[in-house]
Amino acid sequence: MAFLAKGLERSLNERGLPEAAEAREIVKLVKEAVAHSRALAHGLAPVGVHGTELTPALENLAERTREVFGIDCEFQGEQVARVPDDATATAFYRIAQEATNNALKHGRASRITIRLETDADESLRLTIEDDGIGLPLSRPTGDGLGLRLMKLRAETVGAKIVIENVDDEGGTRVECVLPKGAVGRDRFASLRATSSPLPAARPADEDDEDDEGAESEP
Repeated sequence: MAFLAKGLERSLNERGLPEAAEAREIVKLVKEAVAHSRALAHGLAPVGVHGTELTPALENLAERTREVFGIDCEFQGEQVARVPDDATATAFYRIAQEATNNALKHGRASRITIRLETDADESLRLTIEDDGIGLPLSRPTGDGLGLRLMKLRAETVGAKIVIENVDDEGGTRVECVLPKGAVGRDRFASLRATSSPLPAARPADEDDEDDEGAESEP
């Protein structure tokens, strides 16, 4: 697209046509779109986040959001917050990413604040707050895909998530809290598999005694 638009601009310039300025603007917009796509691919969508890298990753998310979308996006948080494992770090990052995307796409926000902190009881708290139009007061039955994904990610690592309007004037707040010692769904299943053997099967004759005299059905 960029090459074709550049060729069109050159051709119009050679012919002295005023539409060359419009073609030049198309070239500029296509180049910006390419830069935005690269920033999204490399900066806003890492494959996974290590526990010790959650704070820098959230800082980078805020920085990239400012650069790509031209809005006020700020990260506030501790340099060393308690993150129990990589699964939690990745889940929290993805929740922040989805909440930021929702604020831009649906909330039409001009300011987003991402905050990570450890509470007094050692719970890990992630908050994403924006100044957009907020959630609609009357929503169709069920949440949208983005909200369901955030809730699922929180549930998977044992965190609790609340998504609500900031106040009557608008704005949305997403708050995800991981209590100290929380065990996520996937880790719980893994622990059960390794620590709880299956109950022993009853001998066949016990089953036979229970069924003795019972009529078989077709």
